[in-house]
Amino acid sequence: MDHADGKLIVANGSQHARSTKQPRGILEEEEYTSTLSHIVTRDFFPSLPSLRRDAAILEARSRGDISGAVAVRRMARREEMEREREWKEDMEEEKDAVVETALVPHNGSNNANIQVRKRPRPLKHESVTGFHARVTSEDNAEFEMNQERERREREEK
Repeated sequence: MDHADGKLIVANGSQHARSTKQPRGILEEEEYTSTLSHIVTRDFFPSLPSLRRDAAILEARSRGDISGAVAVRRMARREEMEREREWKEDMEEEKDAVVETALVPHNGSNNANIQVRKRPRPLKHESVTGFHARVTSEDNAEFEMNQERERREREEK
């Protein structure tokens, strides 16, 4: 498959199923699975990183490797500080990405202000549903293209 700039290209997908939807991007398998894992961990298993850290510390202590346990704890603190820094940067970017605009009144209703995005949110901040609506993996895109080709072949018969 061809990739524009090595990471993301736009999939044609099945035209009959998604004729009104925006085409989904195609991610390389590794990026697709790592981003999806990040989203699932964040949304459904938020304590998993701390549990992994605690397990690594306990494993090091059970081996009698106190300096290893301390190193794991320090590394976890650095990672947490990095996540907090990234979160603050993302929140600043989010403020710039959203614009408040007024709705035009319809049938005598009151004016209402809504927030509209100027640019899409980063994939790692999407929900699972939003992630799947915006992107697919290389394998899934190939499968969808094969399904569409087979559907067209059946219709031609």
